Amino acid sequence: MPGEDGRSLDDIEEEARKREAGARAVVLEMIGDLPEADAKPPADMLFVCKLNPVTTEEARHSLTGTCCPRLARTPRGFAES
Repeated sequence: MPGEDGRSLDDIEEEARKREAGARAVVLEMIGDLPEADAKPPADMLFVCKLNPVTTEEARHSLTGTCCPRLARTPRGFAES
C-alpha cells in the first residue's frame, strides 16, 4: 500500500533509514566518535571489527592481500583490547 503522498513503502522505509542513520551520526559526532556527522572513510579502507585476538599482522596482511590487493594496508584500530 503506497503512502499518502504516492511514494511506495520501500521509498518511505529507505527515507526513514537515512534519517535514522543521520541522527546516529550526529550523536556519534557529539560524543566524539566521529570528527563530523557526514564523515566518510577513504575509498580504499576496509573496516573489520572484532577480529580474533590471536590474529597476527602477517595473517591480516595475507587475508586482505589475497582477496583485496588494494586493501592490503589495514591499520589497526585505536580501541583494541
